[in-house]
Amino acid sequence: PPSTLSRPSCRLAAGSMLVLGLAWWGGSRLLGEPPSKVRVAEAPGRGLGVFATEAIAAGSFLCEYEGELIETEELIRRYPSMEPEYVFRVGELYLDAAASEHWSKRMNHDALDPTVCFAVSESPPRVDFFATRDIAPGDELVFDYGPEFWDGRSSKPLNDDRVYASSTPACDAVDLGVPLSLAAVDDVLKARAPPAQKRAALMRGLDFFAVPADAVPVPPRLLARLLRRPACLVAYDDAAPRQLARALRARLRQADLELDDEEEDLAG
Repeated sequence: PPSTLSRPSCRLAAGSMLVLGLAWWGGSRLLGEPPSKVRVAEAPGRGLGVFATEAIAAGSFLCEYEGELIETEELIRRYPSMEPEYVFRVGELYLDAAASEHWSKRMNHDALDPTVCFAVSESPPRVDFFATRDIAPGDELVFDYGPEFWDGRSSKPLNDDRVYASSTPACDAVDLGVPLSLAAVDDVLKARAPPAQKRAALMRGLDFFAVPADAVPVPPRLLARLLRRPACLVAYDDAAPRQLARALRARLRQADLELDDEEEDLAG
């Protein structure tokens, strides 16, 4: 990652880092003062949101996230049994904004028409937010939280049929078939296909390993693994594509390990 940041093309960002929770920033460091004319108000169906009260030009620096920089051990100590809502992962460290009172903490998700993007630096650890386009007074400041945020959550983003917004370029044409390699699983997730077709393809791969459709063991995500949480059982009908992909990847890796053990036994 860069050690200094320039104003980014706002086509980057939402998938450029792992979003573990909503995370927000206040203040300024290198790129000047954030716009002063924003307000926090009710956003229909989404609780509070952030709205511009004056025009903001495309590419304008909005704010830097101001959170407490903590290590993994402290993260686990603070959140032993729950997924944090205001933590941003930056490399091997985390910025925890749970105690922040800055307005950026209230920005909402929108993957289809974001007005905000972010750029990340690990040295120094920081995240800066920018306007993706001209923002008019009254427009809401929103950005794409990324697929990691929504994966496995009970709540889903509003007005987003895709459920998961990914910055990974989609494949132009992919035969979903029966994905039986890690690369094939990635191709399914990137395919230009409805979620139902992706889920069906991933389940075909799980069927190969005799995984029951009514109890698919989904391995925990990174943070949950750090918290030593077990895999959860999810019915196929309720599973998201990325949950099925995690389950299938785990089976494929396990099969590779078993094959390696067999080859070592034969060699011995």
